[in-house]
Amino acid sequence: MHLAGIAAPTHSKIAEMYSANVVGTANLFAALETAKISPRIVVVASSGQLYSVPGDATPLTEQDRLAPKTHYAVSKLAVEGIATINSRHFPIIVARPFNYTGPGQTANFLVPKIVYHYAERRSQIRLGNLDLYRDFSDVRRVVEAYARLVSQPIGPTTVNICSGRTVYLADILKIMAEISRHSVEVVTDATLLRGDEPRVLVGSPSRLESLVGPLPNPEFRETLTLMYDALVNERGTSR
Repeated sequence: MHLAGIAAPTHSKIAEMYSANVVGTANLFAALETAKISPRIVVVASSGQLYSVPGDATPLTEQDRLAPKTHYAVSKLAVEGIATINSRHFPIIVARPFNYTGPGQTANFLVPKIVYHYAERRSQIRLGNLDLYRDFSDVRRVVEAYARLVSQPIGPTTVNICSGRTVYLADILKIMAEISRHSVEVVTDATLLRGDEPRVLVGSPSRLESLVGPLPNPEFRETLTLMYDALVNERGTSR
């Protein structure tokens, strides 16, 4: 199961991103071939960011057009190309995860960054555009999806890993204020704004669940509560 790589789309060192994601994937397959290892299945993590996003809230399926617009997405498209090349020798499942989060995720990502500020009782947070809707899965759903993909007799395919529902980013702050009973001032940071961001991005989990069965899909408030409690307990601060 190849999940290694740089996962943050905002990673500033472009050469590192291509080296880790693209060259790293090519090296992995080369190593498997050189060592004459023949896995029953190889799971390669791509990304839901590859898709050309429609103008409405239609869930994206695996058949939808790809149109990567960031270096991160381009690197993942190249990863899929490498998987295609190696599909002559290895059975490969290409997984396209959308956003997911949970306890332990670093503050380089939006949701843990927000949760961290509330757990630390910070007074201010710098954020980009929050007038967006995104598909967020609880990490437990994602882990279960990967586990079933490798434990069940599923052949080569491409599959979304997503929740099939959206979270309005501005609502995360409201939920966290309720959970923590604390308020944080939001300051818009121009360096975090992207002009080409689609307002709505949501995936369809239909193919995934047709292959592995119904998956747990915790409410996002539950995910945020677990993340908040984990940070509070870790730091020994008051809830």
